[in-house]
Amino acid sequence: MLETTYSYQLASNPIDQKNESQTLTLIIQRLLEAAQFHDRQIQEKGGLDLLVEDQSWVITQNRGELLKRMDVKLPSLIKTSIVQANRFFVTRYFEWIQEEQVCMQAFIQFAILNLRSRQMERVPHQIIQENNLLVEGMTARFEKISFKDNWKCYSRVDQAILDSAIDHNQHVNNLVYLEWVWERLPEFILKHYTLQSFAVKYHKELYPGDAVQLESWIDNRTETLAIDSKTDQTVTYHRVYRQFEIVCQIKLNWQINPEIV
Repeated sequence: MLETTYSYQLASNPIDQKNESQTLTLIIQRLLEAAQFHDRQIQEKGGLDLLVEDQSWVITQNRGELLKRMDVKLPSLIKTSIVQANRFFVTRYFEWIQEEQVCMQAFIQFAILNLRSRQMERVPHQIIQENNLLVEGMTARFEKISFKDNWKCYSRVDQAILDSAIDHNQHVNNLVYLEWVWERLPEFILKHYTLQSFAVKYHKELYPGDAVQLESWIDNRTETLAIDSKTDQTVTYHRVYRQFEIVCQIKLNWQINPEIV
């Protein structure tokens, strides 16, 4: 019988406290690795192909909560299961565990992209349901990312697409958007706040040669970008544009570090 929940023991901990700018992207990379290994197990042990030739999973949205600060010295276990499946999307739930404590919870929603036609194709949800691969009773909680008019725009830049940003799907890798955003975060946020939760919604693909703009905003409760204006919690909101068309929205919720309070 196939396992509905797949456990992935990390050979090494990807969290580098000296390189905070890559922490979130490295964490999500490991979540995606766990999903790939689960797909492989479903194929090898069950003979079930969730993808066929020229198809690939692409992320449409995700949301996560960091419940406990991770320790780089501790081994990590990732658990993943499919909690929702229909003809358009598959949603996976993830837990990141250290010392039997859940440090992070996340939901990632996937669609199937045909790499030749660049069109979305139907998810084989019947295979998932008929083979009892679906863990029922858990609702995928995705946040509707909304923009508030009183937020302050602190950065508006043209964003170059490097060759390294393009993945095997021949578009800008989903994690690159987060790297762009991190590079534009205010120094006082990175120094005095810890990421509490994140939500990302992908609307379009970006391709090599696209003209891209990135706008970043901050909760108006933080009136100026100075340490004297700290609040216990704050929000940064980010939009990626291609010719004034929204490609991606990202919302990051921050909690002030305990030693600052």
